Amino acid sequence: MGVVYLAEDTHLARRVAIKFLSSLDHHYRARFLREARAVSALSHANIAAVYDYGETDDAKPYIVMELVQGQTLGQLLEDESLTLARSVQIVSSIAEALGEAHHQGIVHRDVKPSNVVITERGQVKVLDFGLVKQIFKSAINDTDASAQTLFSTHTRSDVIVGTPLYFSPEQATGKPVDGRSDLFALGALLYECIAGRSAFSGSSVIEIGAQVIHVEPPPPSRSNPRISPELDRITMKALAKKPEARYQSAEEMLGDLRPVLVTVSSDNHSTPLRSTRSTSSSPPLPTSTLITLTETLRRPRLSLGTFIIAILAISLAGWAILRFWKPAPYVPSPVAIDWHHKGTEAMRNGAFLQATLALKQAIRADDKFALAHARLAEAWTELDYADEAKNEMLRVAELAPDRSRLPRVDALYLEAIHAAVTGDFPSSVKAYSEIVRLSPKESHAYFDLGRAHEKNDDTKKAIVSY
Repeated sequence: MGVVYLAEDTHLARRVAIKFLSSLDHHYRARFLREARAVSALSHANIAAVYDYGETDDAKPYIVMELVQGQTLGQLLEDESLTLARSVQIVSSIAEALGEAHHQGIVHRDVKPSNVVITERGQVKVLDFGLVKQIFKSAINDTDASAQTLFSTHTRSDVIVGTPLYFSPEQATGKPVDGRSDLFALGALLYECIAGRSAFSGSSVIEIGAQVIHVEPPPPSRSNPRISPELDRITMKALAKKPEARYQSAEEMLGDLRPVLVTVSSDNHSTPLRSTRSTSSSPPLPTSTLITLTETLRRPRLSLGTFIIAILAISLAGWAILRFWKPAPYVPSPVAIDWHHKGTEAMRNGAFLQATLALKQAIRADDKFALAHARLAEAWTELDYADEAKNEMLRVAELAPDRSRLPRVDALYLEAIHAAVTGDFPSSVKAYSEIVRLSPKESHAYFDLGRAHEKNDDTKKAIVSY
């Protein structure tokens, strides 16, 4: 929708962020104007302030915003640096910001980790009200030339906008939304922070939407036993399917969160996602070949003829080994294989952040596991972390320079994943098709092929595979 630049306000001598609209579509221009007007009406410590808005000489609309420096909540989740207490504290601050917005008649509609920044001083800021909906339509001022444009292109309640993992059921079904929809998204965000996994998952918007509408996620304490029954209750109440069963206001949710925050802060709860590195395995036992040869040479001498025959036999055996023998493929440790299976399953469920965490554990357990590095590259690609994906694929190239030495299916998986990461989806389809041919009874092979078809814009074949 837009591009943001670091800038300096030459009048007030302060650094600011200027957001320019990158599309000239009139719907986007109207939404851009809504963002500026809506946020400029808000004044709260947890909301990024709008200082000014207007158009350049060549009719490009812009917004001058408070420069917020720090890490997004998504980055903190990825770094596994959140404690339980800090998670509750951050969600409480977001609730305060939403409470102010709802009080002004504004629904955010896109509450998600990347729209929350924690500054270097630890202050929480909610950003990007680009999908806001104003509940209360104030009277239009006839002297404001742009006001009629704002309300004539008002965001419709029955248009699905937002981010699928944080949709409310009413958003997913295109029904009218109010502040309780933001509180559902906040509940999903709280769930992810304290449980270490998303409340919902799926490989497409349709699958995620179906879970949001029909599936009750397990209580977060199933994933993190340190979560108290009260925090379980708060999270699940925020995620209630029916709006009337949820918190009716941000203030009500805050009233329940504050006592929990006191409890978890005093208990000094540590990070729910952190795990210790696997200890290195014992070094391999030395081979006994040299010992056997030494013992043989220590035996009494044989006749010259027998010795010549033995030399010829050894030479022939050596030639055969060099000609036909290939080293056995590398076998990862059982712990690494288990984490790899968990990460791959998360990938297939569309829980890409969860997949990266599991695959990192697989690599920590066994850094020579090439397929785990490849799957991690695929997960990074899904999350738009191109540099991390490239680094993982370079590591794969180091570990498996000659794929012909690998089992056929493993080599095909590396080929398919490499093609997907580099955007060569037809080649990815070809490799996965061969995997299906070799493993016709493996359901996950058809699922991977379906994803490859989907990325190759071949919906019909994707549906057949699924």
